[in-house]
Amino acid sequence: MVLRVDMDGVIGWASPGVHNTRGRDPDSLIGTSNIELIHPDHRETVRLEIATARGRGEDTRFRFPVLRADGSSIWVESAGRQVIDPQSGDSFRVVRLRDIDAEHRTQMELMTTSKRLRSTLDSLIDPHIVLRAVREPDGSITDFSYVDANPVALTYLGRDREELLGHGVREVFGEGEGPANILEWCSRALRTEEPIVLDDVAMVSAVKGIPRRFDIRAMAFGGDSVSFTWRDTTARFEAGQRVADSEQY
Repeated sequence: MVLRVDMDGVIGWASPGVHNTRGRDPDSLIGTSNIELIHPDHRETVRLEIATARGRGEDTRFRFPVLRADGSSIWVESAGRQVIDPQSGDSFRVVRLRDIDAEHRTQMELMTTSKRLRSTLDSLIDPHIVLRAVREPDGSITDFSYVDANPVALTYLGRDREELLGHGVREVFGEGEGPANILEWCSRALRTEEPIVLDDVAMVSAVKGIPRRFDIRAMAFGGDSVSFTWRDTTARFEAGQRVADSEQY
């Protein structure tokens, strides 16, 4: 769909594609304001964006919903540029509207899924982090950097997001047993593409610096990323030990 719009925003010509986009005859748009094409909920925002772009002498590119004749709406991408009529010398704008409704719906669905996943991870009672492999030019893995962490993980690790995200496990916690194990488990998850399931693992905690016991779960996804969660089971183990010791007497 292509429109010729004067500098006051009045449509002077519309291509036949208007029928597909709006469900109306192109001639019905002649003499109307291009702003009237936009869904009322978005008109003021787009009007301000157009005014800002024109004030800077820039071409315009926006996304907004267009009202159809049947009352429904579809999302379009609008790209406009200023043109000078070689005969009259008058300026006008050529605006192309591209149907992006399917693309917009997909983006909204992805955003909804992302928000749902975010809320799920943030509500977990166990620490959860996302790690990404740090590789040398030859492909060998030297570390895993923190990409994401839920609130429980941040509390357990004693770091805020700025201190953790974008930094490597070794960079944050050094070369101890804990970081070495995390690198080995995550590397194995990437190499085998199979989940890592470990229960009652004994090791020195990189955070607390003392022996602890953990249940570990890790799963590779999206190339070089690993979803990693753990549960500190030290209290459970010690309680079990006390019960076992009491049964000996």
